[in-house]
Amino acid sequence: MKTIQRPLEGQARQIIQNIRKQLTKARNEVDVICVYGGGSILMRPVLYPLLKELCDEREIKLLYIPAAYAVTMNAQGLDAFVRGKIYEALKSKSRQAVEKGA
Repeated sequence: MKTIQRPLEGQARQIIQNIRKQLTKARNEVDVICVYGGGSILMRPVLYPLLKELCDEREIKLLYIPAAYAVTMNAQGLDAFVRGKIYEALKSKSRQAVEKGA
């Protein structure tokens, strides 16, 4: 961990800078920042305090997904989406558009 601490700190600062830019583009009309994925687990000790400070100063909620769910959450969400009615409707609509164009 000592070996990767400095690169993690640099990456965390870049993430915070990018989030600040996106918040400006969104005119700070953001209610929640959600952090998940494999990298979020390793970066948590460095990234969480920086994000928490940013969220507190802008009155934004921070949802940092626990490690037990962080890696599989995206895949599980995608699975739920493709099994749902919305996906079937979108697929049907796309299929009709293709058939009309052919």
